[in-house]
Amino acid sequence: MDEIVPAMAQKITQWLLISLVLTLGFGQLLRFTTPLGTLYTHDLLVSAILVINIPTILSHLRYAANDLKKSGLVLILGGLILGWLRALTLYPIHSLLTPFLYTVRLLAYLLLLSAVRKGKYKIPLRYFLVSGLVALSIGYLQYFAMPDMRWARVLGWDDHLNRLTMPHFDPTFSGVMLSLFALLAIDAKKYLFAVLAAPAVLLTYARSIWVSLLAAFVPRLRFVGVVIAALCVLGAALLLPKRFGEGTNLLRTFSISARYNEDASVVKNLGWNLITGVGLNTFSQNTISEKGFPNHATGPNDSYLYILATCGVIGLIGWGIFLKDIYVHSHHKTSVLFILVASLFNNVLFYPFAMLWMFLLETTDSRSGS
Repeated sequence: MDEIVPAMAQKITQWLLISLVLTLGFGQLLRFTTPLGTLYTHDLLVSAILVINIPTILSHLRYAANDLKKSGLVLILGGLILGWLRALTLYPIHSLLTPFLYTVRLLAYLLLLSAVRKGKYKIPLRYFLVSGLVALSIGYLQYFAMPDMRWARVLGWDDHLNRLTMPHFDPTFSGVMLSLFALLAIDAKKYLFAVLAAPAVLLTYARSIWVSLLAAFVPRLRFVGVVIAALCVLGAALLLPKRFGEGTNLLRTFSISARYNEDASVVKNLGWNLITGVGLNTFSQNTISEKGFPNHATGPNDSYLYILATCGVIGLIGWGIFLKDIYVHSHHKTSVLFILVASLFNNVLFYPFAMLWMFLLETTDSRSGS
């Protein structure tokens, strides 16, 4: 019986992991609002995986101290604790429940990474590719059938027009996930999928994503190759439809100045709080919803500034060590590097879908079956 139960748990975990990968393709469409707050299908699956693997996780904790130090997780945990201690002095306790749940979710994702590493689970690449194809299909369907997404403002999302916005209700984050799909397709030598995804990434008109993709290929290409790739992207961008809407204007500067002003304001207003941080996701305490609409955009755009502002210097150092460990051991370094670069422009690193994709890539390699 002792042998049957672990085998059964491992099999169930394998199917849950596959389901988790597939749900990522639907993006924000699997987001549900309940009396207890917002729930995502992928978070329910993560919870189920962790519950099933509690014995495995606990059995490894006694041996994990050295690994935790090497991977920077001890410093990350220290930064989270310091940030929350500071938050308790800044905000009413009753208002911190929802932000605290985001910290719980982050810890659950880190435990998931540990569980899949220790359990040595393998997810075939084909499931990642199917997930990417789902996202790609939804994106194209929205762009051609519903190019005007300004109605989503009432749901708390930015209003976008004539841009590929779905399935994440945001051109940038849809572009992030479609780029990760394209990069994985290249690793899997499924070049047709990458070719199909490329126009979709361009139709997001998210220039930061284009720059991040080029930067991610720098280690793989020589200087001439990077120049040629940049010229190809520039040429393709010039051929994009020039439809009504500021979002399709490739020379727009409003978004750049707005992000700069927002991030500069964070540094200015936090001051010495940057040393300890002010608690993960507590920026929502300072956000006033416009015209009664909810607002999903809170905090700095730069992921590293976000870490510094919420987890302090200790947390930033810990995340630096942790991300280096992820990159060094990853079989998909281009994908990880893309996330790291894109996180300079948008809070990609803490976007749940991107973080889970990066962590779940640990279950596969460039040679696994597809």
